[in-house]
Amino acid sequence: MRDGVHGNYIELKVVSNDSTLGCVHTRTGDGIYTRLTFVNGTLPPFPEGSIISIWNYEKDTSAPDNKGLVIDLTGPCRWVWRSTSKSHSSVEPVFCELFSGLGGWTRGLKTFNVDSTVLVEKDITVARASAKSLQLPMCHVDHVYNELCKGVWPSPSVLVGGSG
Repeated sequence: MRDGVHGNYIELKVVSNDSTLGCVHTRTGDGIYTRLTFVNGTLPPFPEGSIISIWNYEKDTSAPDNKGLVIDLTGPCRWVWRSTSKSHSSVEPVFCELFSGLGGWTRGLKTFNVDSTVLVEKDITVARASAKSLQLPMCHVDHVYNELCKGVWPSPSVLVGGSG
């Protein structure tokens, strides 16, 4: 850590999730308990044993013994996570096609028996054509965001990112 509040990089192993407090209980590589709190969004469910890598982090001074970190979900992404082995609950990958146009990437994934969960397109005319061509419902990004905040994962669809 540089000044006691900020740090450069840390990897944490998930011990358990606490949706009531909006945090994840973790341990550092040398076994030190660290509470990881997510603010301004919905806490993602992490499988036990997952590794969360965080860079340019801030300490949570309200955590017990100041052993906590905060991740603001509205800020720039400064963290990633990965499952450590197949023995832990496996998480299926989710594909999201950004700037999807008519869904070329989604069509290409179908050759590998993989489906995109969400296609995002700003142009409403192109989004309509994509939804019709791929036989997917179309919805606005605001609707999906509100559903995610309630913990509801989106069904396969074309998201309109612009106004309209």
